[in-house]
Amino acid sequence: MALTVKDILKLPCADSFVLAAGKGGLERPVQSAEILDYEFAPDVAYDAAGSFNPDSVVLSSLLFAKDRPELLLPAVRELSDRGSAALIYKQVVFETLPQEVLDFADKMSFPVFCYREGTWFENIIFDIIYAIRQDDSSFLTSDVVDQMIRGDLGKESQYRISHGISLLLKEFSAAVYLRPGSSGEPDVARVENSFYLSKGIKTKVLPVPYDDGLFLLMTARRPERSAFEAVFRETADVLGIPRGRLSVVWSGIHPSHECFGEIFREAYYGWLAASMTGTAFRSYADIGVYQFLIPLADSPAMTRFSAHYAEAVKAYEGTCAAWIQHGGDAAATAAELRCHVNTVHYRLSRIKERIGHPEYSDSQLFRDLSIAYVALVNRKG
Repeated sequence: MALTVKDILKLPCADSFVLAAGKGGLERPVQSAEILDYEFAPDVAYDAAGSFNPDSVVLSSLLFAKDRPELLLPAVRELSDRGSAALIYKQVVFETLPQEVLDFADKMSFPVFCYREGTWFENIIFDIIYAIRQDDSSFLTSDVVDQMIRGDLGKESQYRISHGISLLLKEFSAAVYLRPGSSGEPDVARVENSFYLSKGIKTKVLPVPYDDGLFLLMTARRPERSAFEAVFRETADVLGIPRGRLSVVWSGIHPSHECFGEIFREAYYGWLAASMTGTAFRSYADIGVYQFLIPLADSPAMTRFSAHYAEAVKAYEGTCAAWIQHGGDAAATAAELRCHVNTVHYRLSRIKERIGHPEYSDSQLFRDLSIAYVALVNRKG
């Protein structure tokens, strides 16, 4: 299962935490941690409703209620209504909370902890965020993602993992896979770090690093593409992902737990097909024959087939790659390579001779090379 309030109590920062109320809520999931400062002060124009994430541990010294203890119950009620995981307060203003606050926390099973001075809020937040991140990493290792992409991970294991990550999946999920281009964007490490320190998106998306890139796993209550695209735009803006410079290929939208591995597989295969062909596919459904060619890339038959072509085109590998990525368009290939179109045609004729089929038309050569290219690129990673 995802990290819970009870798990937080095992962290080094929690040695001095004392449970004041809300014992029944120790199994609440934890997705984040944040600080309550003056959001509930009556003379401060804060948008309290937009300031706290659901399933977030809230830390506070309760300074906003100094000499105004009547402000505490509305504040705790608001946190409970917002779905916060727990409140941890430092005993600098209040040694104990009013009984009405404790009674409310017990009634709502909303955990409230107190501790004396000695640990900085920033250190507590760091420990909690690190624990959440490690928990996600333990479920979605590269080996696990590999198995899901290959279709080797059983449904029971997928179901367990989908319930174990910090993102509490709604009814439907989808994903995209992003890998840094020549500009170095997106910076995978920076995106991941920014995510765990962000607000507002942790109930909608989870970045999953894999193979020098990362998946963005997104979830929503309805299977509408527009809803997922809105989540992607918000995520890109919050995490600094330059979506205008990225070619994004979507997985299908599937039931979250039942098709968990399929979501990752479709997103990755969509990216592979787009990167191999240079085609701006919109979704996995658009990649056509690559849906079955990519899974066959490591088969013995495909390995033998591609090895023959790899040796034959070695001297013209750059021309082949550009020609395939331009869909067999010799003029576009020449423009990219900055050579005359006749040079491209000459190289293609040499390739036909090397593979033992000088009689091939360009369309026949494109058919064979594009299939071989699937295996070669997939093997290079």
